[in-house]
Amino acid sequence: MTRKKKNVPFHIKNDMKEFELKDGSRFWAKDDETALSYRDKVLKLKGPEVAGIFTNGMLFKEVGLDV
Repeated sequence: MTRKKKNVPFHIKNDMKEFELKDGSRFWAKDDETALSYRDKVLKLKGPEVAGIFTNGMLFKEVGLDV
């Protein structure tokens, strides 16, 4: 009888972190640099109210950390 392989989630397999934009939308990125480039793309598409800077001065926050 063969064993079934356990599926490892993509973000865990590729060591990604979850980030959150100002509007509450969350996304996965490998590091801060790629998260920043994604934020810039969202900024161009949806405007600063979605991807703007948080009140504490951060560009985005890593989910799970108190900001």
